[in-house]
Amino acid sequence: MIDFRLLTSLNEINLARKLIYQDYFIGRNWFPTNNLSGLRIEKTENEKIFVDDYDNVATWFGVFHDDEIIGCCRLCKRINGKFELERYHYLPEYIRQDLHANEFNRYATHQNFTDSPVIFFQLIKFMAEYSLESESSIFSTTGINSITRYTDVGFEKCDVPKFKFSDSDSNFVHLVFMPNDYKKKKESIRRCVSIIESYQ
Repeated sequence: MIDFRLLTSLNEINLARKLIYQDYFIGRNWFPTNNLSGLRIEKTENEKIFVDDYDNVATWFGVFHDDEIIGCCRLCKRINGKFELERYHYLPEYIRQDLHANEFNRYATHQNFTDSPVIFFQLIKFMAEYSLESESSIFSTTGINSITRYTDVGFEKCDVPKFKFSDSDSNFVHLVFMPNDYKKKKESIRRCVSIIESYQ
């Protein structure tokens, strides 16, 4: 059985941090040389986890299969007036001035589900439902190979040149945005449901 939930306890959040460590550091060998996020690897209960400055201002989302975490992501608020992305690159003024904005990042999946797009769309649906209740807008970065996943469910590609977080990164990223608009979010949820059903 697959279960989607907000992660509220430290134990649940550490499960997500462990998954991020396994996906990003072990699976992709990713750790930016230009580390402006306070990214670090720590140990808790003999397990390595990925930690950064924005963990404490994040709302965490998790996907569980038979009580094992298989996917996660988070929505982050600002620290001292800046989102994590702003430590690396500028944001369009309309996002900077948006008091409802949240940054979507740290999407990670268990290695057995890396090639499953359903996890992504189910998490986006869950997050869009949450953003309806919290009246949040959402922005994120994505590689060129994944950008259609976002635009297919209603995210707008921002008019910002592609960029890299770090010179050591092999790929450029693009910025996408979902405004705090009730109708657009409902449409995004509908599209997610349609795509998820197409895989069943």
